[in-house]
Amino acid sequence: LADASSNKSTGSKRYFKNKQDIDLRKANELKRNEDNAARILALAEYAKKAFPDLKISLGCAKPGGKTGHMLEACLIKTGIDSIAFPSEKTIIYAKENNIDFEFIESCCALL
Repeated sequence: LADASSNKSTGSKRYFKNKQDIDLRKANELKRNEDNAARILALAEYAKKAFPDLKISLGCAKPGGKTGHMLEACLIKTGIDSIAFPSEKTIIYAKENNIDFEFIESCCALL
């Protein structure tokens, strides 16, 4: 069974022995995203406590999907100053919680 994605730089495809291998790969990727999100949140919480006036931004290289939305919502609660390309759910969350925001067309490194 071949994975639909391929490595464009080498042209090679990733192969799996069975569906369990695919499920295990997805589970490992989800766990890695959750671990990374937890580290990002812990760092942001520490930085806001240690330096309350520090501007904190979540750039575009971040976990996506459900993990990404949950991270964005938690960072909003922490007091993050900007989020590059927030998820639609995050935008809805901000509106529902009367959080002021604006869209700025700029590279996330410049926010």
